[in-house]
Amino acid sequence: MILRPAINIDCNPNDGRTFEFLTEDPYLDAQLAVAYVEGVQKQGVAACVKHYLANNQETNGGSVDEIIGQRALHEIYMPAFKAVVQQAHVEVVMAAYNKVNGNYCAANPYLLKDVLEKQWGFNGMIISGWGGVHSIVSTALAGLDVKMNGDSDYQHYYFVQLLLNSVKAGKVNEDIINNKVKFIVGVMYQLNMPGNGVRPDGSMNTSKQVYCIM
Repeated sequence: MILRPAINIDCNPNDGRTFEFLTEDPYLDAQLAVAYVEGVQKQGVAACVKHYLANNQETNGGSVDEIIGQRALHEIYMPAFKAVVQQAHVEVVMAAYNKVNGNYCAANPYLLKDVLEKQWGFNGMIISGWGGVHSIVSTALAGLDVKMNGDSDYQHYYFVQLLLNSVKAGKVNEDIINNKVKFIVGVMYQLNMPGNGVRPDGSMNTSKQVYCIM
């Protein structure tokens, strides 16, 4: 998996990650992002489009609450993400670090469930940014599949023992966990990672060397 493309709207010249983003135009962003994702995924590599959504500043970027109206969300900030889901069939989406309209993106049911999955039909894997998860139950219920970790202590990973404890306590239904596994394994099969799947010449199956925290 490659953690690209980064398709946040390039609207703040002081943003520390402006150099990663494509343009400030939603239409042009969509056209470039679709071509990028299609090119990557033709090589047997999953593209991870990021950062969903409105990750437009580094100052307090892990806590800022972006208050954005529905029209601006759907006409400015979402078109490129929608395009890579529906046209390029991107395999992975990374939730942003910030909040949008009151909820952290990794625990935002409107962004992850209502829009990404239900409206756009995304059925790939949703991962967090490093350190982008701040809760267990609300994040699990919102639709995040994999937590990328910023904590060096394995037992403190939200989506390992702490998530298991939440399942045993009846706070997270086991069916939700099964659904997350379905999306993770689905991406692996799309990439022919399990078993002796045929991969493009020159590529390497690193599935036995890589682990996911779910």
